[in-house]
Amino acid sequence: MGLVMYLAFSINSNWSATFFRFNVIFSMLNFNMALQYFYVYFFDKDATEWKKSILINAITFAVMGSLILGAAFIGYEIGLYFILSFAAIFIVLPTVYRYTIKQKKVNLPHLIERLNLLVIIFFGELLITLGKFFKDFDWKGMSGIFYTGSLFLYYILHFEKMADHHKETKKWNVLIFTHYFIFIGLSLKTLSVEFTLENEISYLMNWIIQYISLVIIIAMLFINIMVIGKTKYKYGIWFFLLEIAISSLGFGLEFLNINSINQNFLIAAIQITALISSLLIYLKIKDKKAE
Repeated sequence: MGLVMYLAFSINSNWSATFFRFNVIFSMLNFNMALQYFYVYFFDKDATEWKKSILINAITFAVMGSLILGAAFIGYEIGLYFILSFAAIFIVLPTVYRYTIKQKKVNLPHLIERLNLLVIIFFGELLITLGKFFKDFDWKGMSGIFYTGSLFLYYILHFEKMADHHKETKKWNVLIFTHYFIFIGLSLKTLSVEFTLENEISYLMNWIIQYISLVIIIAMLFINIMVIGKTKYKYGIWFFLLEIAISSLGFGLEFLNINSINQNFLIAAIQITALISSLLIYLKIKDKKAE
């Protein structure tokens, strides 16, 4: 926990200044995970059935920790590219080696619950950052809160209403990988607002990032429903394109006064409301057809 807290304090807008410290701590976290897996591999007699999987994970974390530590000593200018490459490789790697180990049936409701909890944390970070913009309890502050809450409702509708929590599927890993991008999308939203507050980026760049991150989230939710959605709620590409069109319309309206952050979030709140409305109408139509 101490390492995680120290890691969190190493994250700021000037990553070059904390690059070495951040990655040394991050490598220590990976070594810690590797040691735990090695301990189970050598000393836990009840883990015999999963020996191969445990050993692979132990080696993976040990190698990743070593590579990150090496990149930290190389320095920010070059080491950054190594770090990004390592991250991409180790995100994809479990999909490659999972076919070589014994597969255990995944508790899908439990997996969805854990992913939802992580998403809640990211939404909380976004809400805290927005609070720096809207300190007064007025329509401007309410628009920021409404924007975040509506986006969260849009996400929850896909999993609480449209997802089949008891579906038999071997593609559960798709949920994990799509949530990587959902986390990235929410992080982009948070960082974009934070950097705008610190005058690191312009209002125009902030809105472009907000739009791109929203499209990422919409696309990942679409993929999730294709994998675990209830049959009657699986929507085709036409509805996905409709959602993108609604998002694009909101994006275009921002250029009426791009330098007004209050207007930005007001239009964003209306944009998310339109997305939720279209989704609720779609669900209502599907429910009537199923009767």
